[in-house]
Amino acid sequence: MLVEIKTYSELANLILHNETDYFNDKQLIKNIFSYSNKDFQETIRLRLTIIDSFYSTNMSRRYYGILNLSSIILYYYKDDHSLMDALLSFTSDQKNDQILDIFNGSYGINKKGEQKGKAISLFSKYAYFLTNFQFPIYDSIVFKTYPKIVKRFPELSLNKELSKDISGFVSMMNRFNEVSGINNFNKLDNLLWLIGKILRGNFSLIFKESVYEEIVKPINIGTQIESKAIDEKIKDYIFLNLDKLNHLIDNNLLIMIKLAKEINSYNS
Repeated sequence: MLVEIKTYSELANLILHNETDYFNDKQLIKNIFSYSNKDFQETIRLRLTIIDSFYSTNMSRRYYGILNLSSIILYYYKDDHSLMDALLSFTSDQKNDQILDIFNGSYGINKKGEQKGKAISLFSKYAYFLTNFQFPIYDSIVFKTYPKIVKRFPELSLNKELSKDISGFVSMMNRFNEVSGINNFNKLDNLLWLIGKILRGNFSLIFKESVYEEIVKPINIGTQIESKAIDEKIKDYIFLNLDKLNHLIDNNLLIMIKLAKEINSYNS
């Protein structure tokens, strides 16, 4: 039932905004958008740098990438208000040439002086915070989690894969928002992000430190194992021992972990 996925999105929102590191990081980034320098481009660069750091979009690895992106944002939009209006309009009608130019431009170079490509993920996150969470985030977690949820909830009647093109992506996320009854890009992102993190076995921004340490303590991780393999071991351990961990994990989060486990079985 569609009411079920809407309830899950509200639960994800409740979990993530209850004293988690996710919430603390999000508030810190949002506060940066209240800061304004006399040099507006420097303000944009600061925001992009903070977002890049917290979300690991790797723009800092490109030479001049953040500078290039901040320059084109400033070229088209001289203040936050005009850009925010354009972005909100873009969520309804994906025909703004200036917004498309920012999303589809190439930013930064490598050591050889070669162009590095687009910065869709970073700019979508900038848009998310500038519009007070009213713009869909474009990133790898969303792209990996979306088809798994669509498979689990066939009644949504959504396309099986998201479009890599920003216009198609925003249109499809609009459709997801509408048919699910969520009608809130923030809660939709919370659902996708939380399920995605659980399926990756990456709980550091979800669990409190003491809980995380207690859960991973009995897991035989070893010393010569890669980070992704560690995450997989943690996920498998939690999925297999949910009944034994209910004294450590909040009941709401247990519900979401059980959903993720179910989704994982649908896609295995």
